[in-house]
Amino acid sequence: MRIAIISDVHANLAALEAMLRHAEAQGATDGLWCLGDTVGYGPQPSECISRLRDAGAKLVAGNHDRAATGKIGTEEFNPDAAKAALWTRNQIAEDVAAYLDGLPEVTHATPGKAPAFRHRKPSSPSCTAACAGPSGSTSTPTRQLRPTWSGSRHPSA
Repeated sequence: MRIAIISDVHANLAALEAMLRHAEAQGATDGLWCLGDTVGYGPQPSECISRLRDAGAKLVAGNHDRAATGKIGTEEFNPDAAKAALWTRNQIAEDVAAYLDGLPEVTHATPGKAPAFRHRKPSSPSCTAACAGPSGSTSTPTRQLRPTWSGSRHPSA
């Protein structure tokens, strides 16, 4: 089985298309995972979401995805990131915003089993809720979710 794992597309459709072509050329046709920050900075947020949905990708939310819908604030973002989030918020349609809002913070290839896929590393402060077990309890140690694929290593935006 060969899958492609991508992250931080940041609304760059040309780069996304190049990554998808490369993944297909490498035989990674059994699955596609996008580990967050699909939108933000770039000029084509809706098109990137549409392309990934059409490709059957499984997405998790990144901080830029959440900020673009207003689900999180931009107080911790640098000035350019904050401007990009607000610009994106004004560009995306309601259905795209709803789709982004519905993305999970963490997901698994097989429900409840490793590997886990998320945008940020499990030890980041924003991971407390994302690392919660199925009932919302955080009693499941994150070490039980290893191996984990994280799309971004930044501690804040």
